[in-house]
Amino acid sequence: MSLLSFNINNSVWVKLTELGRSVYLADAHAWREALPEIARKNLTPVQLPVDEEGYSRFSGWEFMRVFGPYMYLGAPGVFDMNIRINSDNIHPIERNI
Repeated sequence: MSLLSFNINNSVWVKLTELGRSVYLADAHAWREALPEIARKNLTPVQLPVDEEGYSRFSGWEFMRVFGPYMYLGAPGVFDMNIRINSDNIHPIERNI
């Protein structure tokens, strides 16, 4: 087996379920509510960008931060289990296991 390296600052693409969309929007609203009122005045409404295939893009770390608490055995799914990663961001590691 060979190992691959992925920097979690790079993007991942996932198809969120209805629950996943709700989780994302609740998280985004919570972050906004934490801002001082003056900073919230001119914010645009929270939207979840979705591409033509239904995928949303996140940095790897943001994806883990938002959805990590919802990933455990028996949890209702918040995203399709197949995650897309740009192959240009995957790098082989010299050491094999």
